[in-house]
Amino acid sequence: MMRKRSWLFLIALAFYMVSACEKIAVVEETVEIEELTVEDDIAQKVEDMLSNMTLEEKVGQLLMPDFRKWNGENVTKLNEEIATIIRDYHIGGIILFRENFESRQQTKQLISGFQKEAEIPLLLAVDQEGGLVTRLPFFPRMPGNMAIAATGEYELAKQVGFAIGSELNRLGIHINFGPVLDINNNPDNPVIGVRSFGDDVNTVSKMGTAYMEGLNLAGVAAVGKHFPGHGDVDLDSHFVLPSSNKTIEQLNDLELKPFQSLINKDIQGIMTAHITFDQIDQTTFSSTKDGLPIGVPATMSRKMMTDILRQEMQFRGVLFTDAMDMKAVSDHFHPVEASIKAIEAGVDVVLMPTDIEQVHKGLLEAVEVGRLTEERINESVTRILEMKQSFIISPTNDQEKLLSEVEAIKVEQEVAKKSITLVHNNGILPIVENSDERIALIAFNQTTLNRLENSVKPYHWRLKPVLLQKSSNQHGRLTHQQVKDLEGVSKAIIVTTSATYEDRSTTGWQIQTIKQVIDQDIPIILVAAQNPYDIVALDHVYAFIAQYDIGVPSFNVTGKVLFGKMEAKGQLPVQLPTKDVEN
Repeated sequence: MMRKRSWLFLIALAFYMVSACEKIAVVEETVEIEELTVEDDIAQKVEDMLSNMTLEEKVGQLLMPDFRKWNGENVTKLNEEIATIIRDYHIGGIILFRENFESRQQTKQLISGFQKEAEIPLLLAVDQEGGLVTRLPFFPRMPGNMAIAATGEYELAKQVGFAIGSELNRLGIHINFGPVLDINNNPDNPVIGVRSFGDDVNTVSKMGTAYMEGLNLAGVAAVGKHFPGHGDVDLDSHFVLPSSNKTIEQLNDLELKPFQSLINKDIQGIMTAHITFDQIDQTTFSSTKDGLPIGVPATMSRKMMTDILRQEMQFRGVLFTDAMDMKAVSDHFHPVEASIKAIEAGVDVVLMPTDIEQVHKGLLEAVEVGRLTEERINESVTRILEMKQSFIISPTNDQEKLLSEVEAIKVEQEVAKKSITLVHNNGILPIVENSDERIALIAFNQTTLNRLENSVKPYHWRLKPVLLQKSSNQHGRLTHQQVKDLEGVSKAIIVTTSATYEDRSTTGWQIQTIKQVIDQDIPIILVAAQNPYDIVALDHVYAFIAQYDIGVPSFNVTGKVLFGKMEAKGQLPVQLPTKDVEN
């Protein structure tokens, strides 16, 4: 009897397991069907919208201008001239800048005004990277990407993205032009620096992915930049057209890896770089500036944008140009020609064209004469409408779960607390609290000097602030009054805020003036409040702190580190060129 029951039990168990497996299979199959239904629904809606659009409307969707100033005044509310541009040229989106923001209420009213003029909802975008590049004056700036990387915590990168995304979502902004995916492997890079997560490909990839996930969690689209990499040049494309001699093999080994990592995670957008890569695309054009031949910028390179990014790397999202009013483009190309070439290359959105009317008209004419096909325009418009469907028309995020400003401040403070890096200390730190010694505080602008002083005052009262300025120290020498102010000083805390190689050039006025302080036989504690590479230009520095950011939270943590109230927990995300410090 027991034996028979055992067999019945096993048969019943087997039947249950088969049934359970079938149920699981059905559930999994149902989920897949639902997911496909959502995608099909978006595709059908986009197809319906596209079929009802005129060519003029389609071309307008490719344009994302900025309206920073109008008649010399900041654009903080809609005017009729801008309303007419939105209506007449059917623009697809608008990028906002610092000039557009005064308060949350004003920003919401401005954006609402823009949207009311558009038949197809506008994509609103902003560069709110955190740190050096921030636009919102009423929101915590966040210490920036290199500071985030210094914490070593990917979850903090995600929290920063979520905090920024939460604010943008509530304002009605759909796109953040971030994360920066450039690997800053050139210390002389004048435009990336602390905007990068560092010089390690894995760190940049993982931090960038986490930052993107945070933005997406808040219902904001992420746009990685600047493809195929802006980290290994020593010129700024805002002012000139940089060139790189890297081959595609070299890019594949380093610069393209962060982009590929985020493409594999379905990043919504990518922004191009205005840099020539002569080893990859040998196409040349005659510059409108002087008639001389120039290489094709990546933004206008079909080899780069279509063959490599679209086909080899399988990017399916929206491709934005970098700003087309930057000198790297505007110095060498007519605005219409630059826009046509970018669309020919595979770009979807022309960001900040210098003449909306001309560019809109020129793109239409390019279709009429057969240089651009309507099918090519449709490809880009389809991707743009899919983004609009996902982030404007049918957003999936829950606004009640967004981070509050109070929570965002806590995230900012956490990054500051965990990022400050004590790179070198020969025993001068910690400073003895409230001793009789006199300490000089030296900086190159008043705001930085004030923040340094406020961070140190709670622990020491005998302080002598000294402001160095180009107007009085342009020859790299201390004034007589500054020399007198430094008499009797036992040590000096110097804050640098270099943004370019020129700022920290050994022959530049800033470094030369610091050397004058060193020549007074005053022990120096150097705090790099921006690029950590500043130390390379100086000998005989007794201690070096990398702060990465000029924000108040970062200064406050540095003050605590200087006086031993807090441990410096950060790790350098970049390798510093070899340079001797004080022995």
